[in-house]
Amino acid sequence: MIILGAGGHAKVVLSVVQELGINVLCLTDSDPSKYGDKVLGVEVEGGDEILSNINPDNVDLAIGIGACSGGKDLITPLKRRFSIFLDLAKKGFAFPALIHPNAWVANDCSIGQGAQIFAGAIIQPGCSIGDLAIINTKVSIDHDSNIGKAVHLAPGVTCGGSTKVGGNSYIGIGATILNNIRVGQGAVVAAGSLVNSYISDGTKVSGTPARVMTP
Repeated sequence: MIILGAGGHAKVVLSVVQELGINVLCLTDSDPSKYGDKVLGVEVEGGDEILSNINPDNVDLAIGIGACSGGKDLITPLKRRFSIFLDLAKKGFAFPALIHPNAWVANDCSIGQGAQIFAGAIIQPGCSIGDLAIINTKVSIDHDSNIGKAVHLAPGVTCGGSTKVGGNSYIGIGATILNNIRVGQGAVVAAGSLVNSYISDGTKVSGTPARVMTP
């Protein structure tokens, strides 16, 4: 496997891959200053041009580009990650789902391509996790919930039963979404918020209960 990215998120992804016993050939990054550096013992060998010499049938990929690399803009990095995923998938590269051995995922859950499920996460029966979603450390998702494509659930997020989170949404650290609540696409829920009503597409909310954020 090759991991795209060499920052903090890539380090966590790499640690999951190593726990799973998968051989990592190298990391790539767009920052030349990182070339030659090592992350958890694995070298950053160059940029994505490395992939032009790789047979997609022989090497899987994982995206280690952080979903929070855009500063206050939390949605653009999610879309960028997904765009990279789509472009490379068209070239034949596979993105296996990565599930940390210390996560618990019910047998009947649907897990999308490239989804990343980190240590301590719990995903109960009947759930669906979209392609390239990040289910971060100690996230809890109760039964029959649907987490869309390229969603990032930050550490400690709790989703009640039958919740729905639309694609390209970011749910901040420690936020709670109550049972049967829908969060629209491209929404942002601030850290520590309590979501107890529908959040429309592209809306940013914060607080307990969550309310639309003023500019």
